[in-house]
Amino acid sequence: MKKNYSWQVILILFALYLILVAFFPELNIIFDYFRLTLLLALGFLWLGVERKNTILFFIGLSFSSLYMREIIPYTYTPFNVGPLFFGILVLGVAVHSINKKRQQHKFLQFDATSTTTLHSTDSNYLNIEANFTDKYAYSIAPALQAISIKAFCANVQLDISQAQFEKDLTHLVVKNTLSNCRIRISKDVKVVSTLKSSLGELYLPPTSPQEATHQLYLTGTNTAGTITIQYAD
Repeated sequence: MKKNYSWQVILILFALYLILVAFFPELNIIFDYFRLTLLLALGFLWLGVERKNTILFFIGLSFSSLYMREIIPYTYTPFNVGPLFFGILVLGVAVHSINKKRQQHKFLQFDATSTTTLHSTDSNYLNIEANFTDKYAYSIAPALQAISIKAFCANVQLDISQAQFEKDLTHLVVKNTLSNCRIRISKDVKVVSTLKSSLGELYLPPTSPQEATHQLYLTGTNTAGTITIQYAD
């Protein structure tokens, strides 16, 4: 998987700007107009682009409108910021829904070339944590009982298609925040989900053509992220 250095690039650009301000104080204009809404706007815009999340990107645009209202005099450009804010937000939800329908049946390739690889062969419990990183986990556990995934601003890929489940029911607890999580399972496993999702996407595999012998019970939370469970070829 290609490494992403967008966060580091932003820090480098900001550092260069501070260095220039030291020699040219007139460039200090950004601090004269700094607002909390600007910080929120830039943060959501960056997360939206970084995680390819339409809703987060449009939330950033909405906060951008609040920032513009704070720095532009009312006598110069009169406009009502309330309808503009919610109009942009509703537009983001609509675009997000359109993209979701277009990608709902799209096959998502499972890539095992991430920066971190975890092999589990003897543990009955698989615990994965990823923060601001890419992680690939591959399990061939002989008696897998439970799986826990915690991801924040990360990409997680878990392959348990070759693992053996000790019980008919295996628990998968996910806390997915602003992250992409892909899980590959064998075709004899049925997925049962009670996952709570807020501004997130959940893609479950279709009914397996084979008779299911095990169940994967999915619980937890998915906040502004994407969780995809697919059958292995």
